[in-house]
Amino acid sequence: MFDQWQTMRGTGATEHKQILQSVADYILKHGDTRFTEKTSNEPPKLERAGWYTEREGCRVYLFTSQALREAGGNFDIKRVLDALDTAGWIAERDHNERSKRTVVSGANKPRLYWIQPMEGDHA
Repeated sequence: MFDQWQTMRGTGATEHKQILQSVADYILKHGDTRFTEKTSNEPPKLERAGWYTEREGCRVYLFTSQALREAGGNFDIKRVLDALDTAGWIAERDHNERSKRTVVSGANKPRLYWIQPMEGDHA
């Protein structure tokens, strides 16, 4: 029975995979509608989840803590951050923090989570 259960469940850190998939799905669903370009002067998005910036041809999403909690699904924020950190998805940070105070248009240097999804890490 254990072998059958393990076959159905898969191998590796299943919880981490679920978190990465949840964050990737959130970005796919809301990436263009709830994130604003970091230096843009356009009016704020309705229910803004954060900002984005381009780095080496890839988009980095700057999540607010509320949006990251939402993107992480039913998982505790610490578990979400642990999964993102383990997968190498945290692109910028302040020292020992996993977030970074960031200058963005229309906000007073909020603490944001710089998330850059890596291809193939969430399937």
